[in-house]
Amino acid sequence: MAEHLRGHLAMLVFSLCIAGSFSLGSLVANRIDPVVLTAARFVLGAAIMGAAAAATGTFRRRAWVAPWRYLVLGGLFAVYFVLMFEG
Repeated sequence: MAEHLRGHLAMLVFSLCIAGSFSLGSLVANRIDPVVLTAARFVLGAAIMGAAAAATGTFRRRAWVAPWRYLVLGGLFAVYFVLMFEG
């Protein structure tokens, strides 16, 4: 497949994933606590990103030099999204 077509396909898949996320979120938003829903999304996202990094070989040893920074960044995003759903 040509490089520019791979880029277009990747953007299409990404857009479908985002749209599906919001559609699924609206279906379960009144049945699940927003904190639990946000936590589940972050765990799923972290698992997918970790698997993609491991599969492509971009997981380097130097990424584990200061692992606390990932927890801080993830925590900030989690607080932001929880507060966004609560508001």
